[in-house]
Amino acid sequence: MKKAIKELPTRLEAGGVCFNGLDWGDTNVARVRFPAGADATPLLEGLPDNLCQCPHWGTVVKGSIHVTYADGTEETVNAGDVYYWPPGHTVRVDEDYEAIEFSPSDQMGELMNHLGFLLVAAVVLSGCTGIPDGIEPVDNFELEPYLGTWYEVARLDHRFERGLSNVTANYSLRDDGGVRVLNRGYHTEKGKWDEIEGKAYFVGDPGVGRLKVSFFGPFYSAYNVFELGKDYEYSMVAGSNRSYLWILAREAELPQAMLDELLAKAEAAGYDTSELIFVDHDRAP
Repeated sequence: MKKAIKELPTRLEAGGVCFNGLDWGDTNVARVRFPAGADATPLLEGLPDNLCQCPHWGTVVKGSIHVTYADGTEETVNAGDVYYWPPGHTVRVDEDYEAIEFSPSDQMGELMNHLGFLLVAAVVLSGCTGIPDGIEPVDNFELEPYLGTWYEVARLDHRFERGLSNVTANYSLRDDGGVRVLNRGYHTEKGKWDEIEGKAYFVGDPGVGRLKVSFFGPFYSAYNVFELGKDYEYSMVAGSNRSYLWILAREAELPQAMLDELLAKAEAAGYDTSELIFVDHDRAP
């Protein structure tokens, strides 16, 4: 029994991520491709420990991939290497990557079902770098004073931060002129800190507070600063629609009068402030 690699049927393809494969008995054989910069971590959200629980055996045909295991150990797998990844791992792609991989058919099927929904959602969101009608990003924006650590004071609920408290965002410069984004929060149910790194770039004029941010390869979503304190002591950030809103501050709490003013502005801008989650900051980072 054999099959030409290029003839393996496509099981999942979106945004440069491609799984071609088929089941032979209890084993799935797949050609797996990821673009440079792809990070699987956000796509594994919702799986046990937010890690891939399907074991994989394979060989890297092209590129380089960084693997993190459940116990915190890490390694880089390069072209020409063979590998085994036990249940409980995630990957980040350093260079455009291709591998031939073998996995249990039933577990691979469950993984494809999970990844398929989130990956398609990520591709859809990657086009969502716009700004809601009636929202104007601030002008005279300066990146340098915006860098550093911000506390998340309030947010509208969304999947990737669900269950997190003590959320902070740290922004620093990247070598390519973009912004390194490091988000961190405490997951009460899991009893541990979650952390994810992304990147952001201006959409157009760098003097306007309109950026796009990515936590997974080529997929970007909107980051629109539409309220900003004179001394950069607070920031109100909109996503591409009114389902996404964040109130950030340089301190864990804002004075009540200032917070009330921001809430009034958010409501006037069309946001349902009754749905906001006010974030607890009761743990040392």
